[in-house]
Amino acid sequence: MAPTHLHDICPASALLVPRRDEGPWYKTLMPFEHFNSARTQQFPHSCNTRQLTGPEGASVKTRYALGSYPEPYNVLTRERDELFVNGGYVDQDYGAYVAKLDPATLRETWRVIMRIVGETFDWPGVAGVLGNGFVYAISGNLLAKIDPETGASQIITLPQNPEGCGAAYNGFVVTEGGVLIAKSLERGTTKVNGLAGLKAVADNNIPAILIAVNPETMQIIAQTDAPEAILGRVTVARHHDRDYVYLPGASKIWRYRYTGAAFELDESWNPVYSDPDQGETPGTACGLLGDWVVVQNNFLPAKAPLRITAVSVEDATHVHTIIPFPESTWSEEFSKPGIDPLHSRVYTNDQLAGLVAGLDFNPETGFTLRWKEEQRMASFWAITGPPEARNLIGTNWNLKNGESVVWRDADTGCELACSVPLDQKANPGIVATGFDGSFYYLCIKQGKLVELTLES
Repeated sequence: MAPTHLHDICPASALLVPRRDEGPWYKTLMPFEHFNSARTQQFPHSCNTRQLTGPEGASVKTRYALGSYPEPYNVLTRERDELFVNGGYVDQDYGAYVAKLDPATLRETWRVIMRIVGETFDWPGVAGVLGNGFVYAISGNLLAKIDPETGASQIITLPQNPEGCGAAYNGFVVTEGGVLIAKSLERGTTKVNGLAGLKAVADNNIPAILIAVNPETMQIIAQTDAPEAILGRVTVARHHDRDYVYLPGASKIWRYRYTGAAFELDESWNPVYSDPDQGETPGTACGLLGDWVVVQNNFLPAKAPLRITAVSVEDATHVHTIIPFPESTWSEEFSKPGIDPLHSRVYTNDQLAGLVAGLDFNPETGFTLRWKEEQRMASFWAITGPPEARNLIGTNWNLKNGESVVWRDADTGCELACSVPLDQKANPGIVATGFDGSFYYLCIKQGKLVELTLES
């Protein structure tokens, strides 16, 4: 057993020895994207409120970093004395960036800037720490490899449609063999950003470009055009010693096999998960629940309630669906559902419905609603704590007060802790888990990093 870190109050992270790894991601709390390439959002080296504060309940203490972090998106850990913030846009004066901070003082050590002169699509990319120890960041159609010690960087340009106004690569995942997989959003000649830009991606329907990159050499080793525009992020999983890529299209989930040299479209596996004729809109990223691919629709505003679909990886005709909030007349969600494979459970949210829910999943009978609560949440769930006592961490926004961070019991949905309002703008990212019982929230409007700690 690894030696306990004397200053870490969380038993699970105290036992974690951060290190390089032959696998896809660095051994740390928050390597990203959402802990692993199957996008479960379940963080195994984290603690729940009871472990951190005892059984009497918890209050939330805040500490703000001094630096400015405009349009922040995600926080990474690496070693215990390293914290990274990623955000920004490549065509803005401040650029897209990765900043390294000292988690003890929250003071900045260095910042790498990524910029493009000319038109591009402003949409959040992501940063992550791969198994080789380097930090990688993607924004616009730029990909950076960054030395975590010095901030020295190598930046390459990724392919985009030459007739458009710049592509955005919205995130990346990594295969078991360490190959970086990403795909583009193309808005064409419609010069709008944000959600208007996302709608332009759907309306113009320029096929996404799917790429595989060798992260050591920063060379593209495979590239193909998807069958259509893909709004949600890319997901990678391994089945029977083969790597498969999942892309949520307008109505179908597309699957590719990555051979190590090329992408091969699996024509036998393209199930329908969203119905435009019923008012449903395309979804966000897929996630893996064991041998099931889980996806939810309505990334764009929809006149139909949110639908969650699970499809067997072995047989695309074996499908289960559920509408968890049938009472809602309008629907929209920015995030994918949280997934806990050990408990066969899915956690979902709909920010227009103002509801969140926990769902149990049975491969034979499908989904059942376990609990439902009012919460207007645009962020991703973070699933934390030991298997016997999971917590959920998400956000809750209202027009009067702004956004707070909420901890819930994953079994019951009961609220366990809630912060004071932190920002006026809803956060579409995730509340990050750090060492020593710390959590990190990013203020979109203020451009600030906030450390959250729980007290009894």
